Amino acid sequence: MYKYSTFILLFIGLFFLSNCLQTNNKSNYKNISFYIWNNQINISNDQKNYLDSLQTRCIYIKLVEFKKDEIIRSKLINVYDNHIQIIPVVRLDNYFLANTNYTNAEKCEQLYQEVQQQINTFSKKKMNTIQLDCDYESINLQAYQNILTSLKNNYHLEVQITLNVYRTADLSHIPKADEYFIMLYDFYNASKIDIHNFEFLETYKNHLHSFPFKHQYVLPIFSRWVVYEKGKAQLDYQFNEDQIKNNSDIVYTGNGSYLVTKQLVINNQLINKDAIIVYQETTIDDLKNYTQFTKELSGEQSNQLILFAFNNQSPNKFPANTLLDLK
Repeated sequence: MYKYSTFILLFIGLFFLSNCLQTNNKSNYKNISFYIWNNQINISNDQKNYLDSLQTRCIYIKLVEFKKDEIIRSKLINVYDNHIQIIPVVRLDNYFLANTNYTNAEKCEQLYQEVQQQINTFSKKKMNTIQLDCDYESINLQAYQNILTSLKNNYHLEVQITLNVYRTADLSHIPKADEYFIMLYDFYNASKIDIHNFEFLETYKNHLHSFPFKHQYVLPIFSRWVVYEKGKAQLDYQFNEDQIKNNSDIVYTGNGSYLVTKQLVINNQLINKDAIIVYQETTIDDLKNYTQFTKELSGEQSNQLILFAFNNQSPNKFPANTLLDLK
């Protein structure tokens, strides 16, 4: 009888020890999600394996973009979603809002129907959540809010907030939604746009810490080219490295900067003489700074890491083990 009692106690002890270890593993595990910000979504087998190795929780896919003079509908070619939740993201351009009258319900209903049609084309799965991306200005905040209200009646509604919008703790500038995703990049000043500016980010700490609504933070893993002309920064230039480094009319000046010595056209994009071209990128050290910053905000490490944006370079530049090891 004594032997049986000892065996039973040993078994119970091992059972609880196993559960404790599993609990600790779960508490240390960080869920990882990605934004995919392309007009054509085509995830390769290598990228699928990468997402699997991270046990990716969900991917946020740009579904449709409303611009001033056109609607850009994303095309789903190949996406792996066996266990990954898909969240569609609708992009609203500021010029679109400024030039379109969304003061009446009929107009908002037309936009909702366009979004719904694109969702039906995009996936056969029912989607209950939708996210809105808009760098709205005060002049079109009401139009934006009208659109949000029409969508909120049908979906769990998430909205993105960029820090250049959230300059103060004045919540009247924050649109009403179910959940908020605060983008911790794209910092603007008079003459420069940086992906990362941690000193500037510190100035938002009090506002972010006191933000009263349910929210999460989105961290960058993208790289990009920025062109400065007459001290003003311009984004969205689609260059590849060879087009810059192998151009005899572009001179490297150090610190990742290039000087344009004559007017050029690259990929149908005009670049004037004396423009400065700068390559900005995100490193694993930058991500460590961001995760430390969010840890200080929340008082503990978040169990969710959301990264913008997933692309062909992600598996090589940010190996799965480096992301999972972020503390």
